[in-house]
Amino acid sequence: MVIDAAKGVEDRTRKLMEVTRLRDTPILTFMNKLDRDIRDPMELLDEVENELKIGCAPITWPIGCGKLFKGVYHLYKDETYLYQTGKGHTIQEVRIVKGLNNPDLDAAVGEDLAQQLRDELELVQGASNEFDKDLFLAGEITPVFFGNRVR
Repeated sequence: MVIDAAKGVEDRTRKLMEVTRLRDTPILTFMNKLDRDIRDPMELLDEVENELKIGCAPITWPIGCGKLFKGVYHLYKDETYLYQTGKGHTIQEVRIVKGLNNPDLDAAVGEDLAQQLRDELELVQGASNEFDKDLFLAGEITPVFFGNRVR
């Protein structure tokens, strides 16, 4: 399911979940439009869990949003995917930085944004579900990816 990260869970999304529940269908979640100002990512996860009654397991986490959107961090691969800005609808090459504490990350996104990412990830990893394949296949947990469909 695709969720507009500025709007959160909408009526269409609720209806989609009703249909998938009837069949215990596995659901992937993509939080979209991070190149715009969005709601707090933790708040979005809470809303999905509370309104749609499904556990969330973040797979990627955003680095900034809106004009400050720099890319996403993959929690399980320990890699940061950095995007170029200002290229409109042109698909860009993605720069990959390995390791959350890699100085190249600080250089690429700035020390403040890199530290904010580390702080957020500490909270996320302590408060959210880990991905479990069996729970996913049973339709009880959804892996959550943050990003922008164009990038």
